[in-house]
Amino acid sequence: MIIDLSTVTFSNDIFTVEVEELNSTLILYRLNENFKSEEAENSIQINRVLVTLSDAEGVQHKATSIIGLSVDGVSIQTNMEDYKGKPLDSENMKYCTIVLGEEA
Repeated sequence: MIIDLSTVTFSNDIFTVEVEELNSTLILYRLNENFKSEEAENSIQINRVLVTLSDAEGVQHKATSIIGLSVDGVSIQTNMEDYKGKPLDSENMKYCTIVLGEEA
């Protein structure tokens, strides 16, 4: 199964899709936060998309969120060489696909 991440629409920062061949659910969590403390002049920007698989019992297992890696039947792929080895985020995900199952 291949999911084109340029077509993903998040609802409340979550995207889910059933993956029958793995008997699980793929879940993407979009984290886009800006933290600033009263003491610090600079803020910390977090922009990541976390990838998990939920098995038939509902137990979530973290999958890879690094572009170009394949772990336990989940692979994030891109044709953009500059993105390989980088964390998946809401900016670069439009150039990526998630490959699930034997093809990963």
